[in-house]
Amino acid sequence: MKIFPPAIRTARQLTWWAVSIGVLLSPLSVHAQAAQDPEPFPRRVGDPVRTVQDTQPGAPGRPTEAGYWRPLVEAVGLNVFVWSINRYIKDAEWAKVTPETWWSNLNNGWDFDDNAFQANQIAHPYHGGLFFASGRAAGYDFWASAPVAFIGSFTWEYFAETYQPSFNDWINTSVGGIALGEALWRFSEAMLDDRDKGMSRFWREFGATAVSPMRGFNRLIEGKMWHVDEDYIPIRPQITARATVGARSIGDPRDYGNASIQPIFRLRLDYGDDLSQFDGRPFDSFLMRLQLNGQDTAALGLAEVSGRLWAKRSEKKGITLRQWFVYNNYTAYELGAQSVIADFDWLLGSEKNRFRISTGPIVTILGAVKAENVLLPPLDEGYRDYDYGPGAGLKLGASWWQPSGLRLDGGFFLNYVHSINGSSGEHLLQRGEGDLSIPVWNWVRANAGVTYYRRNSYYDLDGDVTVQDVNLELRFGLGTEF
Repeated sequence: MKIFPPAIRTARQLTWWAVSIGVLLSPLSVHAQAAQDPEPFPRRVGDPVRTVQDTQPGAPGRPTEAGYWRPLVEAVGLNVFVWSINRYIKDAEWAKVTPETWWSNLNNGWDFDDNAFQANQIAHPYHGGLFFASGRAAGYDFWASAPVAFIGSFTWEYFAETYQPSFNDWINTSVGGIALGEALWRFSEAMLDDRDKGMSRFWREFGATAVSPMRGFNRLIEGKMWHVDEDYIPIRPQITARATVGARSIGDPRDYGNASIQPIFRLRLDYGDDLSQFDGRPFDSFLMRLQLNGQDTAALGLAEVSGRLWAKRSEKKGITLRQWFVYNNYTAYELGAQSVIADFDWLLGSEKNRFRISTGPIVTILGAVKAENVLLPPLDEGYRDYDYGPGAGLKLGASWWQPSGLRLDGGFFLNYVHSINGSSGEHLLQRGEGDLSIPVWNWVRANAGVTYYRRNSYYDLDGDVTVQDVNLELRFGLGTEF
């Protein structure tokens, strides 16, 4: 199902190529300016080139001598590597590209694909995060690295598959890749210390590479993995991790006697201080959440990254612009979205009893929502069971915490998604949640939580059809916070 009518094909192609060339060339001016700026640290003749230029977390390094071409070459090389596996090892039909398929893709332009929800909403953003990290590894900041994700995804869609280029993949890979790529880049940064030696150094490098593979790859080819620098300034941002192992009970609240009980692992990572002044670098503060389920549609049921792009704060209130990557994949509730939130918050109470409330609108660039009436021709993975479209919504949040470590967090998300590809659906999604963390002994904590999911979908078929899906999840477990 094409998203552009044939009548405007010529204008469409000119527009896409103009945008693509603009995206390709825009960062070159950033590199030119960076080359003229004085280095924050003087470097003696013979000193190795450092990637860390100041002690602020997330600082860009010194751009490589190869300039912006290096991350672009790495992005294309990564595509060639992944394509080669699918073409020559897996013998995938869709990877058997030829100059004829390239020309067809360039001539026909964008479409929407019908791949599985997991592939489009989490695998593609992770791939985009590798593109993005190539820019960071070359010494560029957040904004200059972002186009690498778009260009890497663009070249894959047009030249690595026989399928028509997928617009939803381009957005998910690029925008989602920026969020995941920056979050993982910053976590990997916190693991490194070039002064270290021996097995301790090995495990640091191994961990950083596992978290951000392109960082590890570039440190390997540059010789930084084993180079010892006694003058290295380690970067230690404020990071709080809360891990929980336990069980969950999930089912329809209207018939909760049939709810199933399953094992669960839940991880929450808070990076930076969200109540601090914005340091000028996107994702100086962000939240990452993951949840693994013993049984459900997929093992990974939840993956979210919410990072601030800009903020203005006073002592008791603030406004924050956040990039929000969300992946919810449950039997009754599917939502994958690339969104932006304008968050207004207020601090109340005293040092012994702190309260924070927040609210703000959500703008969804592209969202994927479970749907019952998607009529798309199947490729390799069967009929797609979700719609694509833009949307809008509202976020409400509240937190209460004490110096003892007792903490209660709650939130409510309302999302409306208008289908532009898939069914004729209009979707209204609600997610309400609460998490309680109680210190028990030393580093041991008791954690409990509840999440309520509700989806109302409205279809214009032979008559108006309404579908409602509801789920209630209760969680209990023991964990730790460090």
